[in-house]
Amino acid sequence: MKAKFLLFAVIAIAAAAVLALLRLFPKEETGTELSSSQASSSLSVPASPSSLSSSSTSQASSTISQKEPPPSSGAAYIRGLARQTAQRLVQPGMTGEEKIQAAYEDLIARTFFAQPVGLDIWQVRGGGEAPSYLENRALSPLAFGIGSCEDYAAALCLVLEEMGFETLYVPGLTVSVYGDFVDHAWCMVQLDGVWYHLDPQLEDNVIRNDLLTYRYFLRCDQTMLADHRWGENLLTFASLTPEQVQEVEEYWLTPACPTDRPAPPPKELRQAPQPDRARLEGELEQERQRYEAEHGPIPECELQVIPPVFGWEGYGPKDD
Repeated sequence: MKAKFLLFAVIAIAAAAVLALLRLFPKEETGTELSSSQASSSLSVPASPSSLSSSSTSQASSTISQKEPPPSSGAAYIRGLARQTAQRLVQPGMTGEEKIQAAYEDLIARTFFAQPVGLDIWQVRGGGEAPSYLENRALSPLAFGIGSCEDYAAALCLVLEEMGFETLYVPGLTVSVYGDFVDHAWCMVQLDGVWYHLDPQLEDNVIRNDLLTYRYFLRCDQTMLADHRWGENLLTFASLTPEQVQEVEEYWLTPACPTDRPAPPPKELRQAPQPDRARLEGELEQERQRYEAEHGPIPECELQVIPPVFGWEGYGPKDD
């Protein structure tokens, strides 16, 4: 009995010695798995769009939009048009101001002021979910060279975003040729950390003899107040309904634009001829019919195209 006890004690001591040796000399790693710290350092995770600072976007270092819609959607189709425009205009070595100027001039040269066309054609060319208001209103100038002030502003916003700038769409009022304030839209852009106004449609309206004077290019608040109202000054100037006041306060207040940028010298700008609206609308209808013949009826969809604040009713004297 005593001998058995001694044998068990010897075995226990030997086992303990073996375990101690194993702890001192662990098994070599095979390299098939990484520790959590190794894994995190070996993987490169791109920053999300929301993590990009406004200062980086204002330098216009990229021609890729920061807002990437799903690849198969109306938004992707429209932003693709804006991206193509930006890539066509941006040249190596251009400054931020030169890029903005190129987008401004190109939109004015290629767009005729009239009611937009083909606002639903993204259903045929892109499909998927409906694009946002800004995207849908940019469609007509970008695709067909025709649009109203809302469309000019939306198109310029999208092209500048594709160049890497931060932009804002601005609904408000401007003075008509008859001296009355009427509903209007333009945009703002941030350049070198400073916000500026851009009004491409009104600039288009004041061109005479193909001479572009940059009257509404990179302007400050004080300059724009001569014939525009928006944001807080719109609330104190215009007779708005309580619903319109609430909408402006919630969505359409803007940052300050403290100073004008020196205007470029006037230049000759050859503008494209007026598009043949009847021909465009006929071609678009044929495109819809071909699509439906192959894919079935186009689903009904409520387009996001009603102008903010003033809607289809507008502001100011009604047209006869």
